[in-house]
Amino acid sequence: MCRLPRGEHTDDFHNLPPGPNNPVGILWAGLNRPGIGIHGSPAPDTIGRARSHGCIRLSNWDAATFYTLVGKGTAVTIR
Repeated sequence: MCRLPRGEHTDDFHNLPPGPNNPVGILWAGLNRPGIGIHGSPAPDTIGRARSHGCIRLSNWDAATFYTLVGKGTAVTIR
């Protein structure tokens, strides 16, 4: 599991500060693996350039669109 630079790590979850500049941006959509999800990013210029710990990172504006298109319980296939 990755160690986030901010927030409080517990055995069950990370408690992140609210707001668009936290490590997961404006949205976290958890997948069926603990700690893996689709989320926003406060630094969109790093998408596709910086390493990730398995998550799919989106710009915050793409994360906002994703939220309107996909509901809770929607199956996700990653190819």
